[in-house]
Amino acid sequence: MDTADGPDDANARRNEMEALYERARALEEQSGAAFTAAALEAAEALAGVMPSPPRRMVAAELKIRKWEEQDGLCGICGERIDDLSATDIDHIVPHTHGGGNEPVNLQLTHLGCNRRKRADVDPLELLDYVQGRFDNRPLRGPRPT
Repeated sequence: MDTADGPDDANARRNEMEALYERARALEEQSGAAFTAAALEAAEALAGVMPSPPRRMVAAELKIRKWEEQDGLCGICGERIDDLSATDIDHIVPHTHGGGNEPVNLQLTHLGCNRRKRADVDPLELLDYVQGRFDNRPLRGPRPT
């Protein structure tokens, strides 16, 4: 009695595995999108209860302090910052998502890096920030990359 699978059986298993892989990938994408949507919804709800403080001008001392704290590296791309006049202070959690001016929510970046980031935010950083503001507990710094 021959127990070897024929080519049709192998192809059927391969097709089944590919279908399972595609389904798993689609579920992962859906869950990531749902998580991001939930984080943004939580930020909007918090903004209705605890509005962000108003924006203010960035002092040169703040740029120097952040440059020293970040070892002279951009908070977004991680590359060296050589010219402080070509930098920007980025809100890790942007004002549009309820971010404030607390020092742990600020990072020094290249102008171009901050412009490319726009109001994008990592959903986990957003949830940590929102939860910290809601609980009125000290905020953590950005997540290590």
